[in-house]
Amino acid sequence: ARRKGWDLLVHLPMSGVQGPREPETITSEDDDATIARRVVDAIASVPGAVGLNNHQGSLATADRRVVRAVLAVVRDRGLFFLDSKTTAASVAAEVSRELGLASIPRDVFLDDARAEAAEGGAPEARAKAWSRALSIAASRGHAVVIGHPNPATVEFLAAKLPELGKRGVLRARVSELVD
Repeated sequence: ARRKGWDLLVHLPMSGVQGPREPETITSEDDDATIARRVVDAIASVPGAVGLNNHQGSLATADRRVVRAVLAVVRDRGLFFLDSKTTAASVAAEVSRELGLASIPRDVFLDDARAEAAEGGAPEARAKAWSRALSIAASRGHAVVIGHPNPATVEFLAAKLPELGKRGVLRARVSELVD
């Protein structure tokens, strides 16, 4: 990632509404010291990281105390936060502003068929999400798109990214967009 000039982010496991928890997942049951230790350890596991985003986290990112404990470490380490926005109830943007932390929310989750409610499943959801991302970028000047590195999504991006220049769309690192 560094060799290619990409931003390297820590993908921090945070508790969600459903699904199994990974080891070291940050939860509302954790005290602030445990949260801080888990964030420090996660950052240390990704040398050269410039930012951090949440993996899952629909419960944790809605909990102000948990978010504050996570983002205080992110700020103190000089990183930024990309909110994966796994819930509309996320308080990450608000807490980031309070802490003076550079952050940005994602606009589009490229391979979330449920979020896109596409009848044809994942392939149609990716196409629908991509169109929405381009529309957001055209109207606002940028769009933050995230997705899983599964083969179908990587193949989709390999086909779509080269077309951006033809549409007058520039790619940017997320670190260039945070405020």
